[in-house]
Amino acid sequence: MGHHLTENGRFKSDKYPWCPEGYFPLKMTDPHAQECILLYADLTKDTELAEDLRRAVSKQSREQLGKIKWIWIQSRRWRRTTE
Repeated sequence: MGHHLTENGRFKSDKYPWCPEGYFPLKMTDPHAQECILLYADLTKDTELAEDLRRAVSKQSREQLGKIKWIWIQSRRWRRTTE
């Protein structure tokens, strides 16, 4: 058993101690989490929740794209950075 599971086998986040046992926090700024959030939006029957989730992810994605900068590295290739 991994260190994220309690004695009764439920998930408990060590990174986010405020998150209750049995829940997994997803961050809107994490591109991998965004995919999960959009999948949940597709699966939920709550249409208002689905619409709000899609809008939030869309807004976050636009903000992230605005922060990406392209730099020319020594190997003469373009590389993106969020620094």
